[in-house]
Amino acid sequence: MHAFDRSLLGLALILIVGPFRWLLYLDPWWKKAYAKVHAFVDVRVERALEKNRSPEKETDSPKRYVLLEEMAKQTQDPYDLRMQILNVFFPAPPGTPQPLDSQMQFSNLHDTLWSGQASKQK
Repeated sequence: MHAFDRSLLGLALILIVGPFRWLLYLDPWWKKAYAKVHAFVDVRVERALEKNRSPEKETDSPKRYVLLEEMAKQTQDPYDLRMQILNVFFPAPPGTPQPLDSQMQFSNLHDTLWSGQASKQK
């Protein structure tokens, strides 16, 4: 999250300073931050593309909806997928990704709540 915040800050500064933005391209922290964010997203994009190339066998368990995997069904361009996923988180203020990340982790740990199994077990 720190790298994402730092890369957004660098992008905002580039937009603000206008003609002097070339100075910000020399910022080593910004370069490291956006490289780290792109590398993180690229790994997830590659996993989604690989999953799309070799689909799993159908099972009786409920299928989870994963935005990136659904997008990979529409386009197989890794650059396009990277930019689209970054755009999902781009408008979020710096504090928004943390609660969203916590919610995603909670839903992964307790997927019975999201699959409708909790109501069937009662």
